[in-house]
Amino acid sequence: MLQKERLLYSAGLVAVFLFSLIGAVGCGNSTTVYVCPNGTQQDTPCTVTPTNTPNTATTPTSPPSGNTPTSPSGVTGLTPQEVQTWCSVIGTGTCDISRFEQLVEANGAVNPNGVHMKTGDPVEIHIPAGYRADVWDCFKLSSATGATDLKQVCEMSVRRV
Repeated sequence: MLQKERLLYSAGLVAVFLFSLIGAVGCGNSTTVYVCPNGTQQDTPCTVTPTNTPNTATTPTSPPSGNTPTSPSGVTGLTPQEVQTWCSVIGTGTCDISRFEQLVEANGAVNPNGVHMKTGDPVEIHIPAGYRADVWDCFKLSSATGATDLKQVCEMSVRRV
């Protein structure tokens, strides 16, 4: 059974790759570009060498009281830290800040109103009103517009609408 699950997972990854490739050819702007801590841009995830500095970041399980995500009226930019507050841990998933990064569009421009959540074990995400997310739930691609709760998110790109 484990081999069948791996085969289905691999088939899903191939489907995502093909979907991304078709989108890149059709739209010209759906390729993910990663911006690494050293400022370089590349089409594969960045490799980061850990240091001996202890990680003091906490992993929120829900938005802090009084800081509930709302419509973005009057607010400038969307930060990885803000999107992290929308994340809730389920199972072995993580909401660690290292999983979130500013979104880089296909033309290489950093989108100040977009955040990418890197691939990992599934988490729950609350998308507030005024945002749209492209979501990989570990099995299929979908889009969601807030306000909505997503019960299983393995990778996501979110943009202010």
